Amino acid sequence: MVNVLLDSGNAPPKTGIGIYGQLLVRAMQTYCPEEITITEAAIGYPAHTLRPLRRLFYLIELGELRRKRFRGADVVHYINQYAPARRKDVSYVVSIHDLDPLMLPSAHTRRFALYYSRSIRLTTQRAHLIVTQSEAVRCEVLEHFRLSPSSVCVGGDGLSEEFTRLADETRKSTPAVPVLLYVGQLSKKKNIAWVVRTLREGLASGALPPLRLELAGGEGFGSGEIRTEIEQSGSFVHWHDRPSLETIVSLYCSCSAVLLASLREGFGRPLLEAMYCDKPIIASRIPTSEELAGSSAHYFAIDDTDEFYEAVRNALQDTKHDVRTRLAPEVLERYSWRNLANVYSNIYQRAVWLR
Repeated sequence: MVNVLLDSGNAPPKTGIGIYGQLLVRAMQTYCPEEITITEAAIGYPAHTLRPLRRLFYLIELGELRRKRFRGADVVHYINQYAPARRKDVSYVVSIHDLDPLMLPSAHTRRFALYYSRSIRLTTQRAHLIVTQSEAVRCEVLEHFRLSPSSVCVGGDGLSEEFTRLADETRKSTPAVPVLLYVGQLSKKKNIAWVVRTLREGLASGALPPLRLELAGGEGFGSGEIRTEIEQSGSFVHWHDRPSLETIVSLYCSCSAVLLASLREGFGRPLLEAMYCDKPIIASRIPTSEELAGSSAHYFAIDDTDEFYEAVRNALQDTKHDVRTRLAPEVLERYSWRNLANVYSNIYQRAVWLR
């Protein structure tokens, strides 16, 4: 039996990292109770606290937890890309979800990009094992840091039982006017300002048929530009600010296609959600999206207007329906928490032998 302590790194529970941590703990408790005992560190401060203060208070509490030998854990899994100095009697597993602040610093505040560039190098030196959510990010980590390939492995992410239950209970429908759906934070990295502007221009020029765009998510860095584009676009754009899960599932089940136009992604859970709801996918041609959705999505090169319009038109016609329905069950099974629990169980057991 391996005793694992999971530290969310002060990530708010409703963010992508916070949700991932909750689902991981639940999966390990459900599917691997005889191999793994896992508990949450549960340190941190409310999301409304200023970010630098949250980080400071978190580091103080983490230092105290380290001095107390992490409550007797064999393995500590840090899921927010930070690890403190090592203890020789505890193994460290660290999740690195992406390298965006290094690769795309303009999509983050300057303060956070500088903080990240300093802390991530220390983290890679302190971790016994690094876990990424995709092979694409694993390759980036190995390219940027002097690490043994055996020290970086792929875990994965999956859908919650709440999402799948609601999706099963919600009636699927086809809107009279085609609807494109984006789910996620409204931030610069997600390329939403370009999407809104380009769709508006495509509708005005006749390059696209009449359609609506639904945006579901809270504000992030760069949301001011997105707000401006929305205000200039009239009624074809509807923004759901911080929607409930019930609203998100309803939007998935009633849309025509799901759109993920990100400049970069570490994984892309909306792609899985779209597959589960049997919806066509429009995605920027980036490594993680191609890894996850394969040939089932309609891709376009970032900032290529003509390719984007073609991808939208093909998705609305559902020209890849047969490919999507064949591949989606395979992808969803690969990223089911039943399967992922075994993956993480092996990671934790391996980490014990590396300290």
